[in-house]
Amino acid sequence: MNTTIQIDMVTKQRLDLLKKKYNVSSYNEVIKNLTGAQSDARKMFGSLKGIGPWTKADRMRSKYE
Repeated sequence: MNTTIQIDMVTKQRLDLLKKKYNVSSYNEVIKNLTGAQSDARKMFGSLKGIGPWTKADRMRSKYE
């Protein structure tokens, strides 16, 4: 399934910079890297309450997953 979205020029420039930073060929790979970074943060800070970039509801939800 293909999805096409419209973005403004500033967003496109940022995505292009991230493509270079991550050394990937597609915008989808950029998004995968960005969302992977968020899950890595959860793994790294998951045991340290109050430090991670998520809310109390997120922590409660993760207890039951």
